[in-house]
Amino acid sequence: MQPQLADGVKWRDEPFGSVVYVPSWDTFFALDKDRTAELRSASDATRMPEPCGSLIDLRPLGDRPLLVNCFATAHCPLQCTYCYADDLMMRSRSDPENDLAARVLGTADAIEAMVAVVTGGEPLARPRQAAELIRKLATTKAVVVDSSGAGDIDSLLPVLTETGSHLRISLDSADPYINDAQRPIRKPFQADGSSSWQLALRSLRAAQSAGIPVSVQTVLTASNASVTQLAALRDLLTEMRVRKWVLHVVAVAGRARKHASSPRSAPPGQAFLDELRTFVSDSTLQQYPLLIRVTDSNQAPNSVLLIDSAGDLLTEGAGGNGKITLGRSGDDRSVLADAIGRELNLAGHYSRYLNCDVVPRAVAGI
Repeated sequence: MQPQLADGVKWRDEPFGSVVYVPSWDTFFALDKDRTAELRSASDATRMPEPCGSLIDLRPLGDRPLLVNCFATAHCPLQCTYCYADDLMMRSRSDPENDLAARVLGTADAIEAMVAVVTGGEPLARPRQAAELIRKLATTKAVVVDSSGAGDIDSLLPVLTETGSHLRISLDSADPYINDAQRPIRKPFQADGSSSWQLALRSLRAAQSAGIPVSVQTVLTASNASVTQLAALRDLLTEMRVRKWVLHVVAVAGRARKHASSPRSAPPGQAFLDELRTFVSDSTLQQYPLLIRVTDSNQAPNSVLLIDSAGDLLTEGAGGNGKITLGRSGDDRSVLADAIGRELNLAGHYSRYLNCDVVPRAVAGI
């Protein structure tokens, strides 16, 4: 008798065993072959084996990505000092967006990922387009919406509820001044005096009130690299009953590459990264009700997949040379699969999205 999966949970066999994605937590779990067999044969679905434990090596890895990022628009009310996708947004803002969903969806459907992240640009800036994309992606993949919170959250709440999507909000500090300095609002969108900090919290609370699962992500730069600041943000998120927090070391890509000398675009130093490990460990030992994950794509280039508003598939290349194109809108599944197998750093990709190190650090390049 097969155990019944909760709504929205995705489960995929892999050469090492299997991967499970839980949308309420926006989290992947890795199971080795023994745990996979145990779970698949379980007659009592309440007796679930621990999904990760002390796994350190899940080779051989699979050949299919876990997650793909999909542009809902190239427009954004914010002008973040480190914007990862700024180079893609700049080249796409003049493109007509009336058939954007069809172009993006055509490529996304050809990629065997478990999860699609609807991003941009800012999905809330184009809620009709975002809703169309979310609805169609949700027929084959779990959906996460990646947002600053700046835009029309109320229009998107019904489709998030309908599709069981997860909302991920960006917030870089508990201090409004520090957050807004890294994530300033463009002048045309400043009429009501709102700040990106205020809008992030507003959208977070609106989603929580609607019963939509939420998480928060924070980009770490040389400017906000402070354990004291992180502790304040951790306490704010705990108070707001947020249960998942992802800390991204800023990627030297997009706008961050162009402004690498600015503290608000540059990665933090090694001393802080050492402190960060202790901070995360201490937060766990102190039993904060917060799942904390840390990523650093600088140490694992070619590990993130993006579909831009033209429907082209890209990844961030090694050596700081910018995005490289893996496939074009309209390419068939085999062409895209070959490009992913050839160019994507699968060890880095799996390590980035799984909830524990599933390959040795020497293999993952981190």
